[in-house]
Amino acid sequence: MADLTEQQEDVILEQAENIRNARANRAREAERKVDARLVGGPGFTPAELVYASHTRCRCGAGMAYPKGIGGRGMWQCSSVLERSPSERAAKGRDLHTEAMPFVFWSVHAERNDGTGPTTRPA
Repeated sequence: MADLTEQQEDVILEQAENIRNARANRAREAERKVDARLVGGPGFTPAELVYASHTRCRCGAGMAYPKGIGGRGMWQCSSVLERSPSERAAKGRDLHTEAMPFVFWSVHAERNDGTGPTTRPA
């Protein structure tokens, strides 16, 4: 690789910083949109959720989180996220499992390729 001048290096570093900032802004915007839906927007569709491979809510639904939630997200009952309470929860037989923040809980997610175990509804 050819030697770069200090000015060329500065240009490259500035471009890299601009790319990092743009990515961070896109991530913040995605998190903002997810947060807005969590506090009263329409429910999420199963395609918009990442489901746990094995962990289920006390109501029987799989635990999940919305795609794009970011690192401060949490596992929650998928039926709550979808705004469609499970039959057992609707009858008042079971309460939902408390939300499980990522920073405190390690839950294995389903695989992206569609293989392996999942709590996603069939």
